[in-house]
Amino acid sequence: MTEETFLRILQKDYYKVAAPTFGKTLIAIGVPKFGISDEEYTHTAVYLGTSKNGVQYVWSKNGLGQKPFIETLDANKARWKGNTVLGMYNN
Repeated sequence: MTEETFLRILQKDYYKVAAPTFGKTLIAIGVPKFGISDEEYTHTAVYLGTSKNGVQYVWSKNGLGQKPFIETLDANKARWKGNTVLGMYNN
């Protein structure tokens, strides 16, 4: 899916939230806005929860033909360009 298509779906069907909900919240990862450049969305993962020690976990599928898996949000962010949470969204 292109970034353009993703943004169109995100704007049409989702709304931004401040706090994530298990299995419902999409966490958008990418390059934050800098100067006059726009944000660049590079990946989205689904929020799965936060451990007692504050570590957030996500469900991710990193491309066509790849198996989905669970990992920490920090580990997932490190895989993608910009490694910054650009927003959390529910539908």
